[in-house]
Amino acid sequence: MGLMAWSGVGAAMLGLIAVYVGVFRPQQLRWGATDEEVTREMPGDEIVPRPVFNATRAVTVNARPEEIWPWLVQIGFGRAGWYSYDILDNLGRHSSEQILPEYQHLEPGDLIPLGPGAESGLYVKDIRPNETMVWWERKRHATSWVWGLYPIDGERTRLITRVRNDYHRTGLSNFIFGLLLIEPADFPLMRKCMLGIKRRAESVGSAHRAEHITMTRQSRGAVSQLRNCIEWVRPDSCDPVHSASTDRSTGFPASKGQPNHRMTVGESAAGDSSTGSSR
Repeated sequence: MGLMAWSGVGAAMLGLIAVYVGVFRPQQLRWGATDEEVTREMPGDEIVPRPVFNATRAVTVNARPEEIWPWLVQIGFGRAGWYSYDILDNLGRHSSEQILPEYQHLEPGDLIPLGPGAESGLYVKDIRPNETMVWWERKRHATSWVWGLYPIDGERTRLITRVRNDYHRTGLSNFIFGLLLIEPADFPLMRKCMLGIKRRAESVGSAHRAEHITMTRQSRGAVSQLRNCIEWVRPDSCDPVHSASTDRSTGFPASKGQPNHRMTVGESAAGDSSTGSSR
């Protein structure tokens, strides 16, 4: 290949880098996030105070934090997967479509595998169930990754993730490798991951809400039936209209058109006397 050809390739590469750095990179580093979410402080920001790579991505999930959290806490290579392109980040094994009880408990110091290898991953630094989870590279403190759940209302939650990396701490070669190769691949994988969490949480959350609505309706129906039964047994205690026409001393309806008169002992004796004299 001649000098002119190499010059053309170099110019094309420089053009692609310029387009990526000037146009694509600023957009992908804040995919889905609002201005407030981008500038908001999140747990773990202090780990990498001056990041070269600082990505805050967000998506609205139609589920409550407690319905999203189980999918987050089980994430990782060799665990539930990354809910992304499994051929690329999970050796082709399909990410779980179910909540796995064996991966529901994490503590600070636990390893979240990013890929194969005993030390290939980030460690849990801080975890607050249904709120935030912070991972970090604890040797050089060059990387932090936080997941946050921020409720919008009773049925919707903002899922926000932030990755901060200081390539300078790992050398010039890693800086070039990260900027030109890791970063462009990071966005489509991260986007797919977040949408995978959203789909799974919404499907399970909607099923739970439908079950809750059904149980609520059944409970209301049972209460209504019990109320009807009580009204049938004791109409005077439940129906004010019926109670007005009921003799409370006997529990039987009063005669229509006649006063509801109760006989006294004296009246009963007088009645018996008159009856005897007439005989």
